[in-house]
Amino acid sequence: MAEMSLEQRQYLTARFEEFVAAVHPMGDDQPVRKPYQWQIRLMLYVAEHGCWPQGIGAPTASGKTCVIDVHVFLNAMAGLVSDEGSVEGRMLAGIPLQRVPRRLALTVNRRSLVDDQFDEASVLQKSMQENNGIDGLDMYRKGLELRSAINDGIQQESSSPRMIAVELRGGVSPDREWRYYPQTCAVICATPDMFGSRLLFRGYGTSRTMRSMEAGLLAYDTVLIVDEAHLSRQLLKTARQVARIENMAEESLARRIAPLQVVETTATPASGDAHDTVSVEE
Repeated sequence: MAEMSLEQRQYLTARFEEFVAAVHPMGDDQPVRKPYQWQIRLMLYVAEHGCWPQGIGAPTASGKTCVIDVHVFLNAMAGLVSDEGSVEGRMLAGIPLQRVPRRLALTVNRRSLVDDQFDEASVLQKSMQENNGIDGLDMYRKGLELRSAINDGIQQESSSPRMIAVELRGGVSPDREWRYYPQTCAVICATPDMFGSRLLFRGYGTSRTMRSMEAGLLAYDTVLIVDEAHLSRQLLKTARQVARIENMAEESLARRIAPLQVVETTATPASGDAHDTVSVEE
């Protein structure tokens, strides 16, 4: 893995700050919203490694929901880099952006927080689906289209989404759209039981014929962010077995598509891998 150059870091940081300011517009009398330094470090870590760290050490109210912005931004950049001859392709050559997962699953053991995360993802999804040309997001919309192969030259019967936001929790009818667009950038907000049951072929509210599809989609090309992981130790341990089981396969898919990545966010991490954690610093 080649280390990113200073020029590449500066370029990605500038684009990320531009993206955050555009998707979180402030009032006329308020300053432009900027990402925190730990959020920038997280974005750069994922871009440089092509995968997420094992942990995020950020206390409550420190902006952990920014993982949604990081995920969508890097998927958009991955799409732009895939366009041969583009500025991004030249600037970011050698960075493994194509390895960044297309699906981000956020789990937390509180329905109200799942709702909050879904609201955040839905606002971003709406911004990505619009075509107003004046908010500075057209570049990133194009990137998401390229990432999901919307511009593949094939006549579409209906418009395909650039981004999908899904909520999976009790008391809410499950959204099934994400299953039919596996190549599209998606944000899945779920309770631990809803995610875990699908990963184990036992999805609540899922028919028998579709359980294997959901399990496969969540086991590959997906990153799971386990918020308040100290309350979901069993999910954390179970989800981390996917990569181990994949490595035992006679014909591993890992070279072509990454198995499930798992990130814990908690004040009391279970893994103890401090070297693979992006944290808030004083």
